[in-house]
Amino acid sequence: MGIESFVGPLTAGAISDWLSRCEEDFEAYVDANPNTSLSDKQKIQRAMASVSRTHEDSKRISTWYTRNRQALDNGYWDTFRDKVKEHALGKGWRIKVLHEFYTYHQGSASLADYIEKFEELRYTVARTSKLTEVDTMAYKCLLLFNSRPELVKKFIHEKKDDQQFVDYNIGDITAILQDFDAEVPVPTPTPTPAPATVPTPASANSPTPAPATVPTPASANSPTPASANASTSGPTTAAPRVDIPSTAASMGSYIISGLFGTTVNTTGTDTMFSCLQHMPTSSASLGHLNNVYCYYNNNSTKPQIQLISPGITGVPSAYYPQSYRDIHIGKGIFFAEGEYLTQVIMTRDNTISAISSIGLRTSLDKTLFIGNPKGETMAFTAPENWRIVGFHGTAGSYVTEGSVTRYPITKLGVVYAPILP
Repeated sequence: MGIESFVGPLTAGAISDWLSRCEEDFEAYVDANPNTSLSDKQKIQRAMASVSRTHEDSKRISTWYTRNRQALDNGYWDTFRDKVKEHALGKGWRIKVLHEFYTYHQGSASLADYIEKFEELRYTVARTSKLTEVDTMAYKCLLLFNSRPELVKKFIHEKKDDQQFVDYNIGDITAILQDFDAEVPVPTPTPTPAPATVPTPASANSPTPAPATVPTPASANSPTPASANASTSGPTTAAPRVDIPSTAASMGSYIISGLFGTTVNTTGTDTMFSCLQHMPTSSASLGHLNNVYCYYNNNSTKPQIQLISPGITGVPSAYYPQSYRDIHIGKGIFFAEGEYLTQVIMTRDNTISAISSIGLRTSLDKTLFIGNPKGETMAFTAPENWRIVGFHGTAGSYVTEGSVTRYPITKLGVVYAPILP
């Protein structure tokens, strides 16, 4: 009998897979030796013998087992499985398993990767003690409605037979999504340089994001109005000066904040991105911000915010910074008519040069938070009669162990637009 070596990572899915392999091997051993059986103690010892002592993640489990071996060896196998997960994932690990499953979205992942990941998450829930398996109706609804917004819209538009939907099995939903995915292109606009801004003198009335914890230089975070006629490819020589928000609003301008993280060095070459490249030239023509989705990678040695996707009426759906991301958790906040995004609070972990968390607050005091609030903090607050409508910033890249490339958002700011009467 031999169990494939477990090296990590310490995630619910990876640990569940390892424990399942252990149990498959126990069964194979008993089948090959009909007159013998394995006690719980033997199962625990055999399982732990397969844990690598040279990899950082798995070494944590091995060390924990060595220190508590007597108590663990004298327990039950089922109890041991739960204790391993609690040690690796922390208290409340069942809630984390459910949270990851029920908040997972396709984001910018390929449909094949999205379906595979969702199946893995469903399996992890099923393999978690005291939780029941996700039933077929719930799973197929989540699989459908958490896929790309374009696929969901097409499904709702074309598949209007309620009874037929009820009768669909998971394979039917998967096949339909695959057909739609081949027909509906993924929105992948070409990244462009940061939009031009019009330099203005400091003004007492200028909307300046308020630092929540760590003060930063005014030059890095003071918002700069962008001319309605400014090109996204560079500054214009005839751009008028805009000194106060009321003047900017009357001109159909946007106001672009400074970048949080500008004063902190990052490694590698950063790529600029901005929501303004998809917005109308004049803010007077901008539609309602309907929702904002944020995506976070919590399954890495360097957890970070990886994608932001605002949904605005009349503006094509897009994901920023528009590159492939290793997404594990997605959250969205939705805005009612007359409700606006008024504040964005973010943290930046300077040890990994990445935005580590984002918090959103609306004019109706609804909130959303995602990420790991580690590092310096900055709050961007819209001035009176203005709203936050988008984001701009830079994205970098680095390579982790195993030659896996990650793409952190290294610097981030917001775009303001006036609230129209």
